[in-house]
Amino acid sequence: MAGDPLSPSAAASDAHAAKFMTPGASAAIPSAALASGPTTASAASWAAGVQEQRRQKQRDDAAAAAMEREASASTLGKAFRMFSSKMTPTNYNMLLFRTLNRDLCLPNANDDYIAPLFRDRLMPVRSWAQRTLPGMAGVTRRGVENPAIGVPGVCNFVDARTKWLDSALKAALDSGVRQVCCIAAGYDTRAYRFCRQGVKFYEIDLPSASSKKQALVKSVLPGPEVLPRPVYVAADLGRVTLGQALQGTGFDPSQPTVFTCEGLIYYLPEDAVATLIASVADLAAPGSSLLFDFLHADAVDGTAFYPGYHACADSVAGKGEAFISGLVPEEEEMAAYVAPLNWRMQRLWSARQMAAAQLPHEVWSEELPPILSFYSYCEVVKPGPQEAAGGWLASRLVLFAANDSSRISGVEPSVHPSIATKPDHSGLERELSLIEALAAAELK
Repeated sequence: MAGDPLSPSAAASDAHAAKFMTPGASAAIPSAALASGPTTASAASWAAGVQEQRRQKQRDDAAAAAMEREASASTLGKAFRMFSSKMTPTNYNMLLFRTLNRDLCLPNANDDYIAPLFRDRLMPVRSWAQRTLPGMAGVTRRGVENPAIGVPGVCNFVDARTKWLDSALKAALDSGVRQVCCIAAGYDTRAYRFCRQGVKFYEIDLPSASSKKQALVKSVLPGPEVLPRPVYVAADLGRVTLGQALQGTGFDPSQPTVFTCEGLIYYLPEDAVATLIASVADLAAPGSSLLFDFLHADAVDGTAFYPGYHACADSVAGKGEAFISGLVPEEEEMAAYVAPLNWRMQRLWSARQMAAAQLPHEVWSEELPPILSFYSYCEVVKPGPQEAAGGWLASRLVLFAANDSSRISGVEPSVHPSIATKPDHSGLERELSLIEALAAAELK
């Protein structure tokens, strides 16, 4: 490790530097590089290296602490997740989580005013309890996010993802886009919240899911003469391409379209993910965009640790919906991945960037992130014919400029006071019993 560039000898400089090194940190810059005398650049480089090593040690310590917390709570947590996973489908849970921050009047909650209507119809017992019993919304949120038995940050994750897609769609509609296609729509409500004169929405889902969605919409929303309906497309995209599914629906492939693919691709094998993204490109006009969230490949294959990942994977696996695939959350890798699939990467958001953009009141912690840290978010754009050769470089310049304006730099990892010590589980069993009783009552 290089020492103080003002010290009289390389050996003395190394000894001097050691006093300021994080314990266990390895050497980074040889003293010979500074032997010729003091240079501002060398000193700055040395200082930056020391600071980065300190930050890395903090991140490593936080990950180790989180692993210890998960291991110590694994028995109770797995038992609860096994029970709850059999009670409600994943799309019911996502709908419930989408309403919690709004019900609790938390800052920067999403604007989905239709989600509570869907929840109340699909989950009447829990909805009644959440609306009526004092503190029940807080009990539910603590239950699903408690590090011992739940997935910390899952409600904020759903909130941030909802707000991200909402803002992207609104910006596209304001710019003149008149066609929107929601792939694996589930209980997505954007076709009803963002309906405008001259804008056509398409909701694609499995036949059974599409049928249930139409019945739900009919039962809780005003009629189509008041609130126009999307075009419902019942199709299994594992058996047909997107283009085949949309044949005869009035979809115009010559028009720029916003395609959303929320909460889907990590349930598909890797080749199916590539096939889906390519099939959207085959149908998309130049200027169209595709927005999707994805799991990190190193979380899925187990080569990296992320707080809450194993709890989340256990929960969905218990419903028969195991996580199957992930992507590499790096700009260069993602740009190289989507280019052969006929897309140009527009923007890639990390979990930390998404939290800063959508939930700016939250404090980032490496030990217990405010949103799920094993997801990232991507927007890709269908290039025009003139962009095929040189458009990628231009997109990189735009991307770097956008990232520079929002990148969080020089911020030391922090731990929120509420998680600085091991959690107090007193009363947790009582709250879990209440949650389980409400979930069981829903099935009767």
